[in-house]
Amino acid sequence: MKKEVLRMEHVYVKKHGRYVLSDFKLNLYEGEFTALFGFSASGIYEAGDVLSGRQSIEKGRIFLSEKELNVKKEIFWEKEGVFSVYDEKNLMPDLTAAENLFFGGSNRPFSLVVPVKKQNILARRILDKFHVDIDVTKKARELSYDEQIILRLVKAYTKGAKVVVLNEFAELAYIHGGAKILEILKFLKDDGIAVLWINHRIDSVKHLIDGISVLCDGWHVRSFYHEDYTMAQILRLAEDNDYRGKITRPVGKETGTAMTFEGVTSKYLNHISMEIRHNKITGVWANEPMSLGELRLIACGEKQTYAGKMYLRDMVYVPESYGAAVKRGVQYIDIAGYDKYGIWNMNIPDNLMLQNYWMQKPVFAPISKNWQKYIETGYRLRHPEYMEGKWYELPPDMQKLLLFERCLHQPGKVYFVRDPLSAFNYKMTEAAAGIFQELLDKGKTLVMLSSDARELTTVCDEIYLIQDRRLVRKVTAVEFENLDIWNYLS
Repeated sequence: MKKEVLRMEHVYVKKHGRYVLSDFKLNLYEGEFTALFGFSASGIYEAGDVLSGRQSIEKGRIFLSEKELNVKKEIFWEKEGVFSVYDEKNLMPDLTAAENLFFGGSNRPFSLVVPVKKQNILARRILDKFHVDIDVTKKARELSYDEQIILRLVKAYTKGAKVVVLNEFAELAYIHGGAKILEILKFLKDDGIAVLWINHRIDSVKHLIDGISVLCDGWHVRSFYHEDYTMAQILRLAEDNDYRGKITRPVGKETGTAMTFEGVTSKYLNHISMEIRHNKITGVWANEPMSLGELRLIACGEKQTYAGKMYLRDMVYVPESYGAAVKRGVQYIDIAGYDKYGIWNMNIPDNLMLQNYWMQKPVFAPISKNWQKYIETGYRLRHPEYMEGKWYELPPDMQKLLLFERCLHQPGKVYFVRDPLSAFNYKMTEAAAGIFQELLDKGKTLVMLSSDARELTTVCDEIYLIQDRRLVRKVTAVEFENLDIWNYLS
């Protein structure tokens, strides 16, 4: 029987006035690879934040090697032997790779007082053990993204890590060094280190998984071990049935084709042909997030190096920039970047009038009193409690909702939306679906891009499935109404 390394008992975590983890339990064992699976807002990422020290807990107990930790005080997790690796860079950028490898941690075999030449030799020997070719004299900021992740994992090994937590690794298996990273994870597992994988994408690490814990709306639903599960079974358990049952699927009258892709081919797309129809919500699911990003860049004029053709309302569509796409009526909404789209000191009506330019400064234009009055009246009907406030005073969920609301007052015709319901709680998700219905009633066309199938099956009328950069098939609303889509995705 394997030795237990970490145990979380009856853990509660509150964010924005609601519990994102309720009575949460987790057991990690020596040399086991455990996946924590759940959809957006299920609480899986908050569990990872607790183990990295980014998130405190309301109540509960945490044991590390049978020693109970005092959760009321700040815990330096690396000193305890728990190393967290995030998507973002978490090395010291101005230190070299060798210095990063030996700096800090629970047991410092070396420090910065060791001669540089000796440090470089020792670092090279350690990296050779993992068959990794990284220039140890380079500063961390000069390393590529995957090299930084590899260095972080190797550092965890050299510092005697008991647990390695990989949080938010949505694109791990698709970056340049993905295969090498998975190889290192297997090495850590075989060496007796407990590995916790936190993401709703587990297909890329399926061969490493020993057990899966499924979360739904902050609750631990069930745990599986080894091959005692199917992907369709896990997807059904992770789905919040109340959430799905109380949202009305938006419908509209079909009036023709809004946008067409014919044989579009680029680095992450292979001969993609799709027809986006008016008054429909079209979903695009892909197992590679970068395929979704590439599709958006091409459609919104931010990438011109591709083969194939695009048509907008049966006219040839070749946007030279995002600004040109906006003028033609094509825009992009990124819920994850909600904080980039508002002017914090500006009131709500003025924020609603801002042009939705991606990573560009908003364009200000004179606003007539009649138009201003229309905005205020229309908005008051839905959220009067927030009408008089500034953008920075709004809770994050309301700021995200405003991104959709802004589309109601803009001349855009086709909107590409990335992760449409990401991180929304139930009430906000219902409100977002209501705005989708209004957008359809106003003649707007919506294209939802996501790797989370539940986001799409909740609101879309039809879904295009892209598997390994190729278009597999189109699934209609009738087909996925009874969850048949899970069979295609598993």
